[in-house]
Amino acid sequence: MIIDFSTTYKNYRDEILNFKGIWNYKCPICDTSRSFQRHGTYPRFLIVLSEEGLCEQEIDIQRLYCTSCKHTHAILPADVVPFCIYSMSTIVHLLGSHLLEEKPVLTLAEETGIPYQVIYSFLSLLSTYLSKITLLLRFLSLWEASSSPTLKQTLARITAYTPARFMVDYFNHDQLPLFLKRKDTSSYPLRFSGSG
Repeated sequence: MIIDFSTTYKNYRDEILNFKGIWNYKCPICDTSRSFQRHGTYPRFLIVLSEEGLCEQEIDIQRLYCTSCKHTHAILPADVVPFCIYSMSTIVHLLGSHLLEEKPVLTLAEETGIPYQVIYSFLSLLSTYLSKITLLLRFLSLWEASSSPTLKQTLARITAYTPARFMVDYFNHDQLPLFLKRKDTSSYPLRFSGSG
């Protein structure tokens, strides 16, 4: 799959689905540039943050066919976490509501309709990623303390830095999406584009 940092689910239709030019991506399999042609779309459900709260969106995801190696690849927008129905903004919102605003998980679950187990799984993911996030925060000079930050301090730094920018820096630093649950992507190689 190809993750395009220059698009979000909001501008995906204009930037990807309605695009009529030459695809400027490299194939994750054979590393060939600009060898793609359209290969249909598939629907993808995404839970996103809107002014009314959390809502479900259906977006069509463009698939491309590599004429060089004959593999197909989906183009995902930057705010979509591969293999996850929740957008990055939704995950950060839920974590921020619990850790920064100190809302209990059960209250959050009741307010949003998201099962409390899912919210706990995001907290667990943040704990799992904590050491890598801390490393990146130090690399970006956003964490200078000698001790390791807590989950709350880490999330506060990410939200102060802006989650979208942090997500791009994380991709560039670790070559994997932040909060990706599936650690082995060998059968689904990833390529990042537009991270500029």
